[in-house]
Amino acid sequence: MPTTPRRRTPESEMTSEQLAAIQEVLARRRTPEARAEAAHVRAAVEQEFPPLAPDPSLIELVTMLRAERERQGLSLTDISERSGLDRSMVSRLELGKILNPTFATVTAYASALGVSLDWSVRPEVAVDGYGRPYIMTDPTEASALLQFLRSHGQVCVLDGGTTELRNGVSVPVISIIAMPEGTTPRLIGRLVQRWRTRGVLRKLLRTRPQDVRTNSATDG
Repeated sequence: MPTTPRRRTPESEMTSEQLAAIQEVLARRRTPEARAEAAHVRAAVEQEFPPLAPDPSLIELVTMLRAERERQGLSLTDISERSGLDRSMVSRLELGKILNPTFATVTAYASALGVSLDWSVRPEVAVDGYGRPYIMTDPTEASALLQFLRSHGQVCVLDGGTTELRNGVSVPVISIIAMPEGTTPRLIGRLVQRWRTRGVLRKLLRTRPQDVRTNSATDG
């Protein structure tokens, strides 16, 4: 049975008693006690359901896909038509406004570019035979990461370089070793993730003006 939508009575049609009741409710909500209670509820909800934080690996992946789109000279509309994704979603994805894109969304974008995604599982921070946490990183970012860790009170040193097999390709890497006193692999991992998140976000922000120019040039 269809329902009839409720009609909101305008204030001009309300009785004086109805207007007085509304003002009384509004007055109660403006009291310091009511505002404190509302703030307490908001804090409890945020603690129970904390806001999503950007994942460095996902942001970096999307940044790489965007760079490939621009290299191929494709517009956001091209990706939308090829992938079936809404154009606004593609734009929001590239600008980092979708913090937790689904696997289907990312793979659809990649397929529209004619590329595939390779996935690997490896520990972010490992522990050597002496109980020291260490991380393998690209030589080009080792010095900056080392300085960041030291600025957060970690006693770290650069170790010798080696190679690591990634997606079937041997790439050079260098290890950063932290002294075990006063630290844990989990703490080092959190600091590394924070550093990478900042780096990826800075890269993303630097490319936003280019995104505006590219979209206006390719999509008219």
